[in-house]
Amino acid sequence: MAEQMKAAKKQVAVASLRDCPTSPRKMRIVADTVRGVEVNKALELLRYSKKEASIRLEKLLRSAIANWEAKNPSERLEDTKLCVKEIKVDGKDVKKYSNGIKNAEDFVRDVYREYKEAGKLPKAAKMLEGEE
Repeated sequence: MAEQMKAAKKQVAVASLRDCPTSPRKMRIVADTVRGVEVNKALELLRYSKKEASIRLEKLLRSAIANWEAKNPSERLEDTKLCVKEIKVDGKDVKKYSNGIKNAEDFVRDVYREYKEAGKLPKAAKMLEGEE
């Protein structure tokens, strides 16, 4: 029984991709195209796809193939019929940052309002408003 499990594990290659900047929704579209497809056909599909996520998935698939070859040094990839059995795309919660940092335009606008309320506008600002 243990030998059967060991032989079954030897036929499975796993690779994972973490912290990918592509959204899970876009990645799933490409992942659905290669799920259940033979490995060489999947590589062709990913290579000629116009989606950006296909670049990352192609690299991931090549990693899984390399892992399989490392487990099975006596077998050749061309002689065996490997297929993409399972591919999962899980998205994690996106951390939202507070809008604490303002851009330069907001900063200048705030400073301008403060000076205008205090009556201490610089000469250049008064010229722009048409006061002098």
